[in-house]
Amino acid sequence: MVISCRIDANSCLEHGRKSLEELVAQVELKSPYQLHLDFGTPYLQALQLAERVNAGLMVIGAHDHTALGRLLMGSNTGYLVHNYEGSLYVHQEPQG
Repeated sequence: MVISCRIDANSCLEHGRKSLEELVAQVELKSPYQLHLDFGTPYLQALQLAERVNAGLMVIGAHDHTALGRLLMGSNTGYLVHNYEGSLYVHQEPQG
């Protein structure tokens, strides 16, 4: 069974952009930055964006999944670690 829902892509993009801007405001980022919001497979979008902007460094977050979770949903971070040819920083919060 396929379930289809229609969403207004422009509304979705605007909501995502506002959310990102709020996050940047919360951390009081002082460095120049650009916000990019894309749809699709996360690791492919990250690779394409890095190429488009000629990124010197890609910074990504990681979180733990169970082995079953990684098997079922895959690991975007893992894919990037093994396939991105540029500089990559993976940030993971300490488990406490």
